[in-house]
Amino acid sequence: MQRNTLAGSLSRGLTTLTICLVACASVTPTRAAEPPAGPIERGDGVQVWTCQPPWELSAFDLPPAGEVSPIRLVGVRNGRFAGQIVLASGKPITGVKVTVSDLATADGKAHIPADRVEVRFAMPGEPMRQNMFVPEHRFDALLPDAPKEVPVRTVAIGSRYRSPKRLAGAMLPVWVTVHVPRDAAPGTYNGTATVTADRLPAVTAPLSITVHGWTMPDPKDYTCRNNIYQSHESSALRYEAPLWSDRHFDLMGQVLDLTRPMGNGLCIVHLICGAYHQGNSQSLVRWIRKGETGYEYDFAILDRYLGVYEKALGRPKVVLLSVFTPYSVRKDRKTGEVSSGATVSLLDPATAKVEPLTAPLFGTPEAVAFWKPVLTAVFARLEKRGWMDAVVIGTASDNGPRTTDIYDTLLAIWPDLRVMFSGHPNRSSVSAKGKKRIPVTVREHVWSAGRLRKTYPWPRIAAPGRGVFAFSRAGAGMCHLQQNESLAAYRANAEMCLQTGNSGIGRVGADFWLPPGRRTPLSGSVGAHIGPSASVTSFTAAGPAGPVSTTRLEMYVEGMQAREAIGFLLQAMAESKLDAALAARCTDYLAKRAATHLKHQPKKYNYEKGLPYQEDWQTQEDALFALCAEAAGGK
Repeated sequence: MQRNTLAGSLSRGLTTLTICLVACASVTPTRAAEPPAGPIERGDGVQVWTCQPPWELSAFDLPPAGEVSPIRLVGVRNGRFAGQIVLASGKPITGVKVTVSDLATADGKAHIPADRVEVRFAMPGEPMRQNMFVPEHRFDALLPDAPKEVPVRTVAIGSRYRSPKRLAGAMLPVWVTVHVPRDAAPGTYNGTATVTADRLPAVTAPLSITVHGWTMPDPKDYTCRNNIYQSHESSALRYEAPLWSDRHFDLMGQVLDLTRPMGNGLCIVHLICGAYHQGNSQSLVRWIRKGETGYEYDFAILDRYLGVYEKALGRPKVVLLSVFTPYSVRKDRKTGEVSSGATVSLLDPATAKVEPLTAPLFGTPEAVAFWKPVLTAVFARLEKRGWMDAVVIGTASDNGPRTTDIYDTLLAIWPDLRVMFSGHPNRSSVSAKGKKRIPVTVREHVWSAGRLRKTYPWPRIAAPGRGVFAFSRAGAGMCHLQQNESLAAYRANAEMCLQTGNSGIGRVGADFWLPPGRRTPLSGSVGAHIGPSASVTSFTAAGPAGPVSTTRLEMYVEGMQAREAIGFLLQAMAESKLDAALAARCTDYLAKRAATHLKHQPKKYNYEKGLPYQEDWQTQEDALFALCAEAAGGK
């Protein structure tokens, strides 16, 4: 490992200062005994080292003594790749500043400007009493600005809400992400990242990235895509913004934009209140009374939301209309009386008051008359945007509706009904009256979702309005992913979806954050094992000024990039674009990579933990990107 002394940058008077830099791809930090036997002794100085994600940094980690190494990254054009600098101390850390230089090749002919290097500051995980959460000894939200003070913390040693706590000191991970330009020349680019803080003279960490000559597609063109559920109301509650205000729509747009690198292709349109495990208090369309029995409709909120979505993510792959839940048809256990459990928003234009309106019972002529004008108008809006072929109707429940009356009503309105089924089985169709079969074009399933195959299935490109996704709760095998999984599991998941034959993951949350004054997010408690509450509650985080990315989201994106590189090689071989020698090397590499994962296939239900941290992951990534560059002609 290359060594670099920083002794010249130290002040003679700061004898307690500890500085060391190490790249975790080859050497990992020293982890205290778990659980720690006592407080972590850090001293009064500031410790500095580097740590390469997806190593799971803990507030109890210690710098490896005597090791000095730069941050070394490997990547491709149009990709994003992260390293990490860690600051720790036994006293609060203040005055942190980080600057990054331009990166340049050795001959000085090619550059990556400093403004293509993003610096963010990782905050501790946010515990939730009755839900999955990122433990507070780990780090999650990535803030664009350094906190004024990093406090000394007493930190829970485990992943349970009431885990015992130990003194861990102050720690601030600094994420340094290189966004490689699309036109970057292949080669190794070198620069520096410099950290200063109160009680810390300038510490300069060498920063380099080897860029291979293959261009990563834009996220909208990824073969991997995910159904990421946005909460329509969590952002308004968290930031105390009036519902449907300019601020609320701006927050929703920021959340959607953060999911763009993940290939998010899901647009949810709630036409009912209380969509299953979504917690929405209102529908996007408002009914207005007209006369004694008629209605007019206010589509203003829906139209604005569709515009916000399109600006952030473009054309969706799946437009999910929420029209029912499993309880939209209710049956009293004692009397056997059947009633409607579906409600929509009723607007009084004179007072601007909004209250729930119970919809007619599904399976009746009144239900057809109630829903037909609204669905017809919604379809017209989606058709005008060119989205109609992506439309499906469904609910995020394990078993779908408990009566065919719901599908019967919808078929009377939309004879070409397409359904999204999200639950345990991998269904290709559902039943309506008279044994009519309705196609399920979008599937989010658990059982057999994560059974690894010996090779990578190909092609795995789903058409709009279609796709098979792993609902990543317990039982989904290698595709199991929950809020508290490791960064290594997040980084591996997209590739696991490819190796198991899925388009990506579904029923994961973008922003089901914990609203003020609540114990659980709007998606519900983890005990329900339904909806985002049973998998990933939120890929984003609520920062002080607005939504921000997370360490988990960043690792998932890097894993998706690896999946796209694998897909590029598979496609090139399928189309016979490679010479025999290169094709043989690609085949050998991919076969060995797939075989490596097989030994981690879970043997029992609920034992799925994704791939553990792989010491040689960066070496494997370097080889993968090199093969892509060779297959692309290095251009």
